Order: sequence, then structure tokens, then C-alpha cells
Amino acid sequence: MVLFALGFVLGAFCLQQMPVLPDLTWSLSILPFVFIHVFLRQAQFKFISLFQVQLLLLIALMCGFFWSAAFATYRLADALPVNWQNKPIELVGVVSSVPVMTEQGLRFNFSVEHVLTKEAAVPQHLSLNVYRKRTQQPQVNETAEFSELNAGQRWQLVVRLKRPHSVQNPHGFDFESWSLAENIRATGSIKGKPTLLDEFVWRPQYIVERIRQLVKQRIADVLTNQPYSGVIQALVMGDDSQISVKDWQLFLRTGITHLMSVSYLLKHIFKKHLSIRLN
Repeated sequence: MVLFALGFVLGAFCLQQMPVLPDLTWSLSILPFVFIHVFLRQAQFKFISLFQVQLLLLIALMCGFFWSAAFATYRLADALPVNWQNKPIELVGVVSSVPVMTEQGLRFNFSVEHVLTKEAAVPQHLSLNVYRKRTQQPQVNETAEFSELNAGQRWQLVVRLKRPHSVQNPHGFDFESWSLAENIRATGSIKGKPTLLDEFVWRPQYIVERIRQLVKQRIADVLTNQPYSGVIQALVMGDDSQISVKDWQLFLRTGITHLMSVSYLLKHIFKKHLSIRLN
């Protein structure tokens, strides 16, 4: 089993080194090796057993390679068509993450349930922004303008979308790879006034996000006007959006920025584990 696991991981690593994804029809080439392996296990000749280990490693490598290729093909297939970029599209879906305040406004993940615009093709998972009015000064805490957006709500709204892309600057943040890992296949902004359809959609993943939002809001209320409120939210909830630039500079000088990364990782583990338990 250990040998098979190592071969599987090696196969997935080999796929990541390729510039393009292979044709999945090549995955059928694994079948002859599986039949040979089954035949060798039933053979009575002792010297034949010498080839079983190498053959099992080859099968594991091919399984890891083509499993990764199939998963990558499936994920990349859910993409925004180029001809639908920056065009108004009407959608119905659910806020699937805790809304996060940014310098420009509010950002949240959105799971698409229905596309109301005819012939429009939209990925299932989006990252949307609600930009604050230009006359409004940036604030750290949620304002009344955005307080009606909560995790688990079903909305009907009009958006303008674009494909995720990264900048060409060396050593910069690779947003395209990050969005692919987070299963965010398009980003955009809301246009006009959205319509609330349901206050809450009872599904395990949305229950988890609503609980996280309530905990985050409770921390913000208790620590109102406290300079360490954003740090506590980051350590408890894995949301570092409220940490000030001054605090980030202090973390860099003292070498403790990894604590925020660990809290972000624990957030994903907690969400995944709790969602599985609720299912």
C-alpha cells in the first residue's frame, strides 16, 4: 500500500510538470498492465514475482497521472467563455463564504444555481465584489451599506465577470493559480441592486459559513475600536483582511507572519471536516 501511494503521488507530480494536459483516452493504456499484474499474482513461477513490485509501481504512477489529469480537465472545463467577459449576466445563486471587507468594498464567493441570461455560460463558483461609493471613506468594520449580505443567502443579481489572471511581475502573487486551487473560476462585480430571494439556504457548507460569520461578527463587536481586533479575527477565523498595514510590517520584522498562514490553513481544514460531519 505504501509503494502504491508513493507511485500515485509521483504520477501526480509528473503531470504537474507537463505544459499541457494529455488526452484522457490514453488512460485506457493502464488496463493491459492491470491484467498482467493480476496474471502474475496467480502465476506459480517464483521468478515472475520479481516483476510484481515494478509493475505495481508503474500502475500506481499511471493511476496518479491520469487521475490528476482527469481532475484538472474537469476543473478547467468550468471556465467563463471569452465572449462573455465584461458583459451583464443575470444570475441566481447563494453567498457561499463569509463576506470580507476590503479597501474597495466587500468581497465574497458566490455559488451559481441558475443563469437567467439566455445563452450565457457561467462557472459555478465565482468571486464577486461590491464596491463602495466613491464618496464613502474606507472603514474597517462592516457598514450598513453591506450589512444585508450574509453567508447562505440566495440572491438574484446582475454581474460583469472576467477570467482570473495574474500579473507578469516576477515573484508576484499568482492569483490565477490561487483561484484555481480555491475553485474560483471567474471574478467580477455586481451591477445594480440585487434582489434577496431566500434569507438562508439549509445546506451543510452554508451552515458552516454562517456560523463562521456569526463568530467573526461577535469578535468584531466585542473588540470594537481595539487595535488588535483584526489580529484576533485572523487567528480565530483565518480572515486576515482586517489586519492593518502597520501590524503586517511588525509581523514581517518579527518573523511571525507564518502564524497567519497556519490559521488560514486551519480554517480550510475546519470547514472541510465540519461539512463532512454535517453531511
